[in-house]
Amino acid sequence: MTDDTFDELDLVRNLRRDLDADTPMHLLYSAAMISEMAESGDAPSTSVANLASSMIEVAEPETDALLLVWAEMLGDELLKRRIHRVVKPRAEVLPAWLAEIARLRPVKAVSLRSPVNTEETIVIEVRGPRGHFSIMAGLDLMGIPFLEDAYPLEDDIEQIRARVHAMPIPAGLRPKIVELSLADARARLDSAVEHAGRMFPPVETDTWPGMQPLLEWQLRLMPTGGRGFEWDEWADVRRDALEQAFIDSPHAAGLDAETASMHVSLLIDLACNYGTGDPRQWSNVLVQRMLLELIPRKVLYPFEDMVGIPATMSRFIDFAHGELDVAPDFTEHTQHALEEAAPQYLSAIARDANAQSERGQRMRLVSEIWPEGLEVVGPAAPGFSEPTYEELALRTREG
Repeated sequence: MTDDTFDELDLVRNLRRDLDADTPMHLLYSAAMISEMAESGDAPSTSVANLASSMIEVAEPETDALLLVWAEMLGDELLKRRIHRVVKPRAEVLPAWLAEIARLRPVKAVSLRSPVNTEETIVIEVRGPRGHFSIMAGLDLMGIPFLEDAYPLEDDIEQIRARVHAMPIPAGLRPKIVELSLADARARLDSAVEHAGRMFPPVETDTWPGMQPLLEWQLRLMPTGGRGFEWDEWADVRRDALEQAFIDSPHAAGLDAETASMHVSLLIDLACNYGTGDPRQWSNVLVQRMLLELIPRKVLYPFEDMVGIPATMSRFIDFAHGELDVAPDFTEHTQHALEEAAPQYLSAIARDANAQSERGQRMRLVSEIWPEGLEVVGPAAPGFSEPTYEELALRTREG
């Protein structure tokens, strides 16, 4: 990134628009995005410290406003002292709330949670000298929970609560609203942000990681010592009992007991390891992840044993949701995702089966032509890898 990037943003014009807004949210969001862009650039000249130094010299009201936000947001005490020393004396022309920006802080938090706890959005309400706004942080709770996205919203929590209740969708699909202490919200978000930073490829959306400086600033202002994520560890005996309960239930009627047991054991283990930890909690996202990613990539059953997995999964979802009294609307939504994903799953395992069959044919050819194996050709020359069976067979057929 070069300094020209910031010229292209038409920085002053956008900051003026943010200053004229009815809420501080827009200026805070822009400040976060600009600092993140600067820190993620390749050129050292675009670090936040260098950018701030040039803005201090410019002495424009719009960039002074940005600097006063950075003084609180970035947690850099040296930069904060310098900005306060130089910029504050000339800040009379700026909106009065900027002089009291240190009073801006989180006051309340809730979680908007999936009916089966596979995902949640933590809402942090922030209040200050010029009104309120909320930070929305979306979390994936399957496997190791991590932050998927974060963005600002002008509404407070009561307005968001009213929006959820008014959503024009079946009641069973509406997220649960769970009250959170600020300490618990911080514990969950600290962990989720940390794990998002370890993801590869990195988590990137239209607003993340641009929102990260704003979110982390508000997290620093929240109490510590809260309760974070709690993993529901299912021991083997508990998994086996759930498997047997399904086999003995009407949901398994008509299935081959041995095949159904193999399928359900697999689904329970995958849900424990890659779901929420509770193998009875199934959502549309988990179904798609299972059928389109996990099972084709990790399971090496023969093709004939793979084909029936979606049918067994469908019955197990009905059984599992019945165990948890999940709303029928949500179960239907989950089953619809399974119906959509199953054809793609079957195509994927068919491709894999064809590839394995072709490899098997090559290996049989190799064993016929080279019954002694690779020993007949001796070791490879230094610096060169030994040829594979397939390469030897192809060379033989070609020459």
